[in-house]
Amino acid sequence: MGYEDEYFSEEVLAKAKTAKVYIEHLYKVQSQHHKDRKDRRKALEEELQNPGLTPEQRDAARAELERRERDFSRLQRQRLSMDDYEPLKLIGKGAFGEVRICRDRASGGLVAVKKLKKAEMVRRGQVDHVRAERNVLAEVRHRAVVRLLCSFQDEEMLYLVMEYMPGGDLMTLLIRQEILPEPMARFYLAQTVVALEAIHAAGYIHRDIKPDNLLLDASGHMKLSDFGLCKPVDVSLLPAFKAAADPVAFRQLPSPPDAASQSEQLRHWQQNRRKLAFSTVGTPDYIAPEVLMKKGYGMECDWWSLGAIMFEMVVGFPPFYSDDPMTTCRKIVNWATYLRFPAEAEASLSPAAKDLIMRLLCDVDRRLGGHGAAEIKRHPFFRGVDWVRLYESPPPYRPAITHELDTQNFEQYEDPERGARAGHSPGSASSRSRPVADPNFIGYTYKPFEAVQRSDSGGQLPSPPDAASQSEQLRHWQQNRRKLAFSTVGTPDYIAPEVLMKKGYGMECDWWSLGAIMFEMVVGFPPFYSDDPMTTCRKIVNWATYLRFPAEAEASLSPAAKDLIMRLLCDVDRRLGGHGAAEIKRHPFFRGVDWVRLYESPPPYRPAITHELDTQNFEQYEDPERGARAGHSPGSASSRSRPVADPNFIGYTYKPFEARVREAKPSPRPSLNSLEAAFEAVHLNTSPRH
Repeated sequence: MGYEDEYFSEEVLAKAKTAKVYIEHLYKVQSQHHKDRKDRRKALEEELQNPGLTPEQRDAARAELERRERDFSRLQRQRLSMDDYEPLKLIGKGAFGEVRICRDRASGGLVAVKKLKKAEMVRRGQVDHVRAERNVLAEVRHRAVVRLLCSFQDEEMLYLVMEYMPGGDLMTLLIRQEILPEPMARFYLAQTVVALEAIHAAGYIHRDIKPDNLLLDASGHMKLSDFGLCKPVDVSLLPAFKAAADPVAFRQLPSPPDAASQSEQLRHWQQNRRKLAFSTVGTPDYIAPEVLMKKGYGMECDWWSLGAIMFEMVVGFPPFYSDDPMTTCRKIVNWATYLRFPAEAEASLSPAAKDLIMRLLCDVDRRLGGHGAAEIKRHPFFRGVDWVRLYESPPPYRPAITHELDTQNFEQYEDPERGARAGHSPGSASSRSRPVADPNFIGYTYKPFEAVQRSDSGGQLPSPPDAASQSEQLRHWQQNRRKLAFSTVGTPDYIAPEVLMKKGYGMECDWWSLGAIMFEMVVGFPPFYSDDPMTTCRKIVNWATYLRFPAEAEASLSPAAKDLIMRLLCDVDRRLGGHGAAEIKRHPFFRGVDWVRLYESPPPYRPAITHELDTQNFEQYEDPERGARAGHSPGSASSRSRPVADPNFIGYTYKPFEARVREAKPSPRPSLNSLEAAFEAVHLNTSPRH
């Protein structure tokens, strides 16, 4: 018996253990915050190297960052609760909790709040799983992964506040479509590959990728969500699972299905998939055999799951489906016997599609992806996929969303807590109370720096605009475009990022500007517009995050138009025009353009001009010097005097030969000055070189 056991009660020892965990966590968090603060200041100073900024703007940006740092420190001390969110609609239920659409009371925006029961997490041994869930969402900031906005806890529940994905999940899409055409499957499988690549790069393994965890945004792009609305399969609840590797147990399995039974399997799967997904046990259909057998596993297990999802996309049901999860597990472990294509799929699928499935659903040592996602990206099935611009490409499917709270793309649930939060009445004292110190969940709370709101004068970038705000942006841009263009600072809307960053630039920067102008032509405002030029500069530098087509443009623009914009507004080493204008002229958007006779072709617009001095096509100004030149009366002696010799402007005067000849020809009695000037010009252009 140790010294501590002899002199201290179990309660005191438990408190000491909790205090130790808390102090260690606090030190780790404070160290990370200090590092992050230095990194943010360094990034700002790099942005402030932009030569177009005034000293006042630089000082204002630094002051704004300091303000936000102070606000962030206060945010870390603030206790978040469900009182900060207005509960709206229930969109998901699982074994451990629920997911609900809520409105952030501070910003007014919609978020998805996932609630998990602490006691159930501890009882089922899921504490490590839920902590990993929170950690991966906090650490992996990637456009292919659903964004975690914050996390917090109270006495009973854990809360994850995530971006709301109104398009629903892949399961809903598969239920509606039954089978996806190969091009559609290719697009969504490619986005899943990118998401898994991001997870793996951060050192995480998902282990249970399935259609429920792949969510669609309003435009139809797919993102990997947290680790699911329902828990992964609980093998401990499957009776006698240890017999799965027993040859005697395997003899109890049904024979592999013949082709005639496949349509019946499809019908049965469609009837039961939701029920199975959210059952107490869960569905193991997408889990790799090495995970089920607990033999040790690596990132390869996620590529098995990708293969199972691909099979379901193009066939209509998972490759090892059974009514009984135990039977499904046994089929997966004995995959070589039970992996078969139905007759219809065997005949209709491309060789590349079947080959990719077979190279994903195989032994781990032969599985594609064992040496990284690049192996999978190189497979012939993905030939033609633009991996760099995948999330700028138009999706093959756009979810139907008629209004802000339209949840037709989610399973519909009876909501017993409609208009109220579970366990609390809004604003109750208990909702703000300090949670019980449970060492299992110390460190679960997460508040990102981005949550700190910027002031109107500048600071951190706002979130990328959603489709609903684009019409408002257009209206605001139309009101302010002249004022911004002729302000002291000017507008940087069309400047390439490499010019702003002063990293060295070439002729490619002009093709970026062409892309920005094209975007404004067909959308109505520049792609990185903001009231504040500093914010515009930051958006341009972070173009990959902020370049988006509004919903209306996404639907109405031709694929060629969108492709050209995306190939101009991109990294300089990938930008169209890097090898000359001929690259751009060959783009499909310009198909049919007669480049040789372009300036002889009739223009599509003819300006209205009623007389010689009609200036209706220009901005109208109050002219205090009407009829006179600034500082001089016409013909005054001073107006003809020799300019002061300033070395900065020597050589600025320009008089082309053509202009002087035209000036001399019409006059019947040319003046001596004009004749001398014309002769001098001819002489200078024809005299021999010495």
